[in-house]
Amino acid sequence: MIAYVSDLPFSKTEELNFHKIEVSYTYLLEWLSLESFKINRNQDGSTYEELIYRWPEEEMVEVVEGVRISVVCTDNPQSSDYQDRDISSVRMRFEAEKGMTAHQWGRNYIEPVCDLLSLSISRPNSVHGITAYGQNGNEVKVLRWEGSYNDRRPNLIFTEPLLILSNHDVVKHYGSPAKAFSELMRLWLDMYIKKRYDLARALFFQTIYSKNLPVELAFLSLTLATESYHRERFDTDEDHQKEVEDKTNDFINEVESSNISPNSKKRIRGLIRAKKGESLNARISSLVGDVMKPIEGLASLYEGCLGQAVATTRGSLVHGGIKIGEDSWRRPDCLAQVLSYLMRVLILREIGLPLELITKLIKYNAGYRASVRVAEKFGKMICDEEAASKSKGKSEKAEAVQISKVAEAEIRSPLNGKELIALINRPGGKWVAVLKGYLTGLVRDGKLKQDDKDSARKLVLEIRDGLCVQDDGTTPSQQRKGGDGCRHMMGYVFKMMALCLIYQKSSRFFVKRQPLPGVRYTPNWRYNV
Repeated sequence: MIAYVSDLPFSKTEELNFHKIEVSYTYLLEWLSLESFKINRNQDGSTYEELIYRWPEEEMVEVVEGVRISVVCTDNPQSSDYQDRDISSVRMRFEAEKGMTAHQWGRNYIEPVCDLLSLSISRPNSVHGITAYGQNGNEVKVLRWEGSYNDRRPNLIFTEPLLILSNHDVVKHYGSPAKAFSELMRLWLDMYIKKRYDLARALFFQTIYSKNLPVELAFLSLTLATESYHRERFDTDEDHQKEVEDKTNDFINEVESSNISPNSKKRIRGLIRAKKGESLNARISSLVGDVMKPIEGLASLYEGCLGQAVATTRGSLVHGGIKIGEDSWRRPDCLAQVLSYLMRVLILREIGLPLELITKLIKYNAGYRASVRVAEKFGKMICDEEAASKSKGKSEKAEAVQISKVAEAEIRSPLNGKELIALINRPGGKWVAVLKGYLTGLVRDGKLKQDDKDSARKLVLEIRDGLCVQDDGTTPSQQRKGGDGCRHMMGYVFKMMALCLIYQKSSRFFVKRQPLPGVRYTPNWRYNV
């Protein structure tokens, strides 16, 4: 962090440490509701300014880590500009017995308070001016403050149009202003001093301050912020970890008491102990269920909807694959708004605001209302599509079970290649269901044994040659490449081989997708078992 200063009264040998600083923030006045000037309008349309001193009824002071934080109310009557006078009338004052460098003041106090204002106003706040004092009262005006301690923010102080805010744009204090100010400062700065949720906060506020950040990067930043918040909150929770450990041990004990082979037990123990962590879908779903449910109007964002959408879109952006349409709710800009709202609620709750109060605060806030509308709109679209997908999946599963039963009833002996393909290609036929029924029939008739690997291999070879018999009577062993008909049928051969090998290991089909031992794919469409 670099501080540009003027009027330096310090000697060259004196270390540039400051014991007191005063900071003017862009929207501090509106946040504290301490406007000193009132604009009146005459009947002829002309306006005039009226100075009304609205000093706080109580002094706003809090001491955090030996630093006294207070609100200073003054005005600048020499300025002819209403906005300049209005902004300079309220400043934050930080005083410490032990001097700190500009870098330390900025990292520990100036930036955190700027972040708090930006969180409360739903738009980027800026530092309007800084005045620093040495131990002997020497005054230094900081003209420009550039960068940040992690280079996460291009400019801490920047010029922007001063927007007139209404009361509905600001999430204000609750209860007594002085008491609320003291409590907020203590909880907020404590989070920064103890470096709690450092990464999550940095990524979240980056999306607020970076005006030209592409929506894809904003979405990825908010996704990582949400994931980081959940990981720090729950993965470091001793009670949560103990509960997970107990459940893990119970599952391992259940595996140990089962009748599976020792090698299988060893492999399962290794997989369980690997602890790869929760998925992105699970983490976001957990936060949504924890935070969103009590908030009226966001019932459409229950578990399982937002998490899956975010995981799908992030996978598409990072790894490619699924193309996101312009009219899709999975667009990064749509999901970014929902995640931004989620992060705001989570951070507000970290400074002690109960969910019921957060709901009331955001209900009448324009910026938050916009986020809520987006969350409701796209959350409903997410859940509607997820519900339709689950319904379709259940329907297809029921259909597959019916086809499997029909195939099992019809098959009394091994079919030749043409009969098997006709069965698979008939209307409504699904190769998985048909082959499952086919193999079930073979096991029932004693032609395939689940514990006999040789019978499965022999059957696979017979099916392979039977399916690929050409018009001239040749088989793959006699014809290296095969014709188009054989090439088309070899797809079914590979699937049949896979099913046979799976079946002789387990009666449950496709429990997990994994490479099949003994099956090798070759470019010339030949399969060796």
